[in-house]
Amino acid sequence: MAEDKEASKTGVAVGAGALLGTALALFLARKTQAAEPGGTVSLDDAAMSALLAIAQEATNLGDISSNTNQANTLLNQIAQVLGAPGAAAQNPNGGVAFELRPPAAATPMQFPAYPIPFGMKMVIKARSLNVGTVYVAFGEGDLLNASSRYYLNQNETIEYELDTTSRVYLLVDTANDGVAVTVEQKGV
Repeated sequence: MAEDKEASKTGVAVGAGALLGTALALFLARKTQAAEPGGTVSLDDAAMSALLAIAQEATNLGDISSNTNQANTLLNQIAQVLGAPGAAAQNPNGGVAFELRPPAAATPMQFPAYPIPFGMKMVIKARSLNVGTVYVAFGEGDLLNASSRYYLNQNETIEYELDTTSRVYLLVDTANDGVAVTVEQKGV
């Protein structure tokens, strides 16, 4: 019985590897132009079907580890062909945390630049000692427009899934109020 279960797991893993290989071949065979930075990548029906099959097969893999390295290598190759940043199926191995506390009220401040790994989020939390409201937005102009900014009261949190922390700006009602920020990082 245990042998049947192991044979079944091996068969599923081999099937997943074959699907990944097929998907890679489809992507490499396509003569697709790379999307501009910030653009979208469009997939034809065959490529989308292959990705859906990979996702379905991945749910069946469970704790199989014999083909993990091969699967990660193939997924990384697919990600490179599609122009996706970073490596597939790898979690960050570190992080960065910082505080921003503008010394003057009503003066926009840009967040420092730290990369945010694909699929990870930047977490922004208003400090518990803040007296007033803090505002975040994606540009100085947006900070000055009440309908284009997001406000945070004490201890409130917001998350953004961006490529870098420097896309966010901060404005405070009271000098030295601020936010704490954390982002997972690779290779820190």
